[in-house]
Amino acid sequence: MLERFRGENFWGRPETIRELLKELIKDENFISEDESENEDSYFVEELSRSIQGSNRNMTMNNWFTSILLDDKLVKIPMHFTVVGSIRENKQEILPELLELRSRSVGTSMYYFDQVKTLLSYKKCVFLLSTFHEKPNINEESGKPEIIEFYNATKGAVDILDQM
Repeated sequence: MLERFRGENFWGRPETIRELLKELIKDENFISEDESENEDSYFVEELSRSIQGSNRNMTMNNWFTSILLDDKLVKIPMHFTVVGSIRENKQEILPELLELRSRSVGTSMYYFDQVKTLLSYKKCVFLLSTFHEKPNINEESGKPEIIEFYNATKGAVDILDQM
């Protein structure tokens, strides 16, 4: 019979996930000791290399989602769409979307770019999508379509968070 684990659960820490991803990729030639490089975008690009050009969607949590990475993933040869939550402290978010005091709790604000949609929902949720182009609202739940899609596809994101 196996003994119960009595140590500290370290799998949820971002630094541990980075180390695990480095071991999975095993590319010492590219991964440098320079911490200024954006490791998160490197991991996404490297792990998705085998399915480039397949026109698939990626759902990401706020640790991986950024506007710069989304711009890379949309372009050919990558050709992915992305839906992901994004932290409100990112410099890429427009100040108009961050102004929450004047908004009521159930409102949504959208910012549309050529290929990106940035959604500010309620008072604390920010999502970025290159998959959605219109501000559609689900009539049954009253939630934006981007929120519904993210909630339906984020299962794998939750599994990675539990590692």
